[in-house]
Amino acid sequence: FAGDVVAQRIAEKPAVQAAVEVPTAPSLRLDITRSLHHAWFGGLVEGTLGHIWYQQLDLWATRWFTRGSSRFIMAKVAMDGLIFGPLHTGGYMGAMSMIEGATVEEAVETVREKFRDAYLVELLGWSVVQAVNFRFVPVAYHLLVVNCVTVADVAFVSWWLKYREPEGKEAGKGGEGDVRR
Repeated sequence: FAGDVVAQRIAEKPAVQAAVEVPTAPSLRLDITRSLHHAWFGGLVEGTLGHIWYQQLDLWATRWFTRGSSRFIMAKVAMDGLIFGPLHTGGYMGAMSMIEGATVEEAVETVREKFRDAYLVELLGWSVVQAVNFRFVPVAYHLLVVNCVTVADVAFVSWWLKYREPEGKEAGKGGEGDVRR
C-alpha cells in the first residue's frame, strides 16, 4: 500500500521540461482503490509465496553449498533472479492488470509490452539487494527486507515507466508500478 501511494505521488509530478511551469503543490488525491489492490496482492499473494520461496531457496542452496559462503550467496541470488524474478514480474503485471479491470488478452499484451525492460531493470537492482539480504539477514527476515525495499522500488519503477512511455500513452496507472514484490 505504502509503495503504491509513493508511486502515485511520483507519477503525478510532471517531467521537468524547458518552458514548462512545474506546479508547486501536487494534488492530494490518491487512487485508494489502486492502492488497496496493491495491498491485497502484496499481502495475500506475495506474502504467502515470498515466505515459501525464501524458505525453500535456503534449503536448496544448503544442499549444494556451505551456508554463508560466497557460492551459497551467489547461488541464492542467481536462483532468485532467474527463477522467481521472471515468474513474479510476469505474474504481477498480468494479475494487477486483471485486478484493475483488464481482460486476459489486455493483461497478456501488457506483459508482452513491458516485461523485458521491467525484468532487466529489476534483475539488476534486486540482485544487489538480495546479495546483501542473503548475506547479512536471517532467512526468517528476508521477506521483511524485501517488503521494506519494495516501497522505494515501486516508486522508482513507477517513475521510470512514466517517463519512458511514448507520447499519448498514460503511465503511472494500473499495475505497472512495482514489478517485483
